[in-house]
Amino acid sequence: MAGVGDSIEKILLAEKAAPKDVIVSSYKAMKAKGADDLGKWLVDEKVISEHQYAQALAIQHGMDYVGDQILIGTSDATELVSMEFARNRTALPIKIEDDELYVAIANPDDLSLIDDLNFMCGGMMVKLLVGSAKEIQKGITGSYGGSGDDIDHLMDEETSQTEVVSINDELDI
Repeated sequence: MAGVGDSIEKILLAEKAAPKDVIVSSYKAMKAKGADDLGKWLVDEKVISEHQYAQALAIQHGMDYVGDQILIGTSDATELVSMEFARNRTALPIKIEDDELYVAIANPDDLSLIDDLNFMCGGMMVKLLVGSAKEIQKGITGSYGGSGDDIDHLMDEETSQTEVVSINDELDI
């Protein structure tokens, strides 16, 4: 069983995201091209989904995975982080609960992001959750008040099987 601190390839194999021979051949191709992030490589090559990669990152870092729903941040949470910061860093503040800010991030390896969030929140505890970059960016657009057309477009785009959840009300994290 794969867990915290294990390599992405070990976690993906344990989660049966792709066969071993595919992961090995992808790793060799990635190295031959000079790339260094196997998870992103596998997503770009459409071997695994962005959700599978995000879930593997969550396991690797011992964080909760927010799932494949569109995230909508509450206004009290989004007031703490500017839309520009959220969009540039792919970090969506989703709720405040018991003086703790929950933030969905796509890259738990970005230590400066974590430091910046802690600084911005002025001492409030920050709980990081891992999600796919695509779903977090959609959530940023929805949470920070994109135009109605933007929201309608997001709802139509690839969400026929995706549950839309207000993280504050329905996701048990």
